Amino acid sequence: MAIGNGRRVWATVVLTSALTWSTYESWGQVDDSTSFYVTFPKYEYKQTMGSIRELDLRNLHLKIFDERGDVELSAALANGLYDWIRRTDAEKQCGSSEWVSLVGAHYFDFRGGEPQHALGSFYWVSTGGSSTDYGIVQVYDLKSNRLEVAQQILYFAKGPGTAATFDITSGTLTIRARLYDRLDIIAFSWVDSHFTKKSLKTIPRPPPH
Repeated sequence: MAIGNGRRVWATVVLTSALTWSTYESWGQVDDSTSFYVTFPKYEYKQTMGSIRELDLRNLHLKIFDERGDVELSAALANGLYDWIRRTDAEKQCGSSEWVSLVGAHYFDFRGGEPQHALGSFYWVSTGGSSTDYGIVQVYDLKSNRLEVAQQILYFAKGPGTAATFDITSGTLTIRARLYDRLDIIAFSWVDSHFTKKSLKTIPRPPPH
């Protein structure tokens, strides 16, 4: 699922988690059949900190990675938001922009009363001729006191029902992703300091009446 080579899915920004098919639209075309991908970027920031609690996700210089683990977008969040309109004449003509928001944050995996990891959930809309909605979950830890992006899960997030929810008690991450005319519900378990896929359930679009 390449997201950096111009293959974009037509999408409309829909900020909702209600599971309903009543507002179904054409999802467009992509080349791959998976609604999500998982990467382990092992990207280290220059900043150092004594505890993962010091991570301020609302004002993070967020790095979003493609499926190869390369940086796809750098977004300097300010109070949980990033909104950038590209300024070249060609980009202005097609209304090209990038918009990212922080959706949720968790500090977890406690040892000796201190969290060892942080989880950030983000919503990313990329426009330019067409637009695409993505959901992003990133896992952070500290390596020699330097902040590291240990894991990223990116999923297609166009339409109602898409979301990422994390049960900190059970360590279960549930992602609802859309692709074509289906909704995928993917459950991940926290095992050995990373999320491992546990199950995938697909709900197809109901037939037309």
